[in-house]
Amino acid sequence: VAIPVHLSLHHHGDEPEAAGYTLGELFQLSRSSVIQQRVLTLKTFASIIERARHNEYYGIIEGSTLDTLLESGLPLLLRYSLDESSESVQTEAIHCLHSLLVSSSEECFLNTYSFCYQGLS
Repeated sequence: VAIPVHLSLHHHGDEPEAAGYTLGELFQLSRSSVIQQRVLTLKTFASIIERARHNEYYGIIEGSTLDTLLESGLPLLLRYSLDESSESVQTEAIHCLHSLLVSSSEECFLNTYSFCYQGLS
């Protein structure tokens, strides 16, 4: 699907007419000297993780999106981001880490059925 350049976010890499960024470009953007760009990158990674957990990429992307992110160095990026002096970068790193470690659907299930653990009294 071709999206007009003026209607969406486009990168300027190998395929400037294609909307969005590749994972490699996001990792490169995460090393920007501009804090807002690093924050945006972490927000984007958190969104990708949350969408992957809801199987929104099923049939669109081959393989596991989460495995690809982990193998591409996301844990190391998050670790470095937690050491940043910028609170906004640290906050987004924590949000991204939360997205990686916690499945909201599983948490909802556990919260709903946790009373069964010790029985009904």
